[in-house]
Amino acid sequence: MAALPLAGACAPALRTLPSGAGTPAPDGARLFDEATRTCRDVRVLTADVAVSGHVGAGKVRGHLLAGVAAPDSLRLEGAAPFGPPVFVLGAEHGRGTLLLPRASRVLRDAQPAAIVDALAGVTLSPSGLLAILSGCGAPEAPVTGVQAYGGDWVRADQQGGAAVYVHREQNGWRIVSALLPQPDDKTLRVDYTDFSEGRPDAIRLIAPSSDLRLQLSQVDINTTLPARAFTIDVPAAAEPITLDELRQSGLLGGAR
Repeated sequence: MAALPLAGACAPALRTLPSGAGTPAPDGARLFDEATRTCRDVRVLTADVAVSGHVGAGKVRGHLLAGVAAPDSLRLEGAAPFGPPVFVLGAEHGRGTLLLPRASRVLRDAQPAAIVDALAGVTLSPSGLLAILSGCGAPEAPVTGVQAYGGDWVRADQQGGAAVYVHREQNGWRIVSALLPQPDDKTLRVDYTDFSEGRPDAIRLIAPSSDLRLQLSQVDINTTLPARAFTIDVPAAAEPITLDELRQSGLLGGAR
């Protein structure tokens, strides 16, 4: 089964996040509002995403064409240098279809987050991916508490278990990292670097079985995507594939 082209790459050093309880931040709500001003109104995002890092035991480098729309619509294409894409994922209304054009196989009617996990080792819904790509770190949820760490750090804890880290930068307060709950009490860490126009160009996703760097380009915000963008045309000859088979296929470079 074809996989995205393999390549090695050195991961940049992670930013050190503050730890411990911190102290209550009386103006935390205002700071969090300032940090999310460029991402909270993003309802549609399309981008060319260069991917590098590893999934499972395998290294990977390739390109994704991504389109995400609130509340739960997604299209991802794993682009190949020549010929058909490695995969095409379309999802809406909580169900997704993954087509592997080169192998003529299809996974139908699965939860989008489960498909993304089988591909990349991170459990992300379309709304979660939209929040990450737009720079908010975590999907919008009520803030249950805001803690300050000195004068330059704030952590906003959200209902559902996400923690979003906000740092004082030269141009104001900015979301630089988030910790997102995953199944089985695991955690996905999201780190942001290389901002332009208030939005991140570089994103790192770190989970127990994967470490991926995403470099965004050709980003369009709140454009109109037709409904058919999230529907996959499946050839009649395509054979079914299961989530377990997909997970073991090494499609993004490493079987798990």
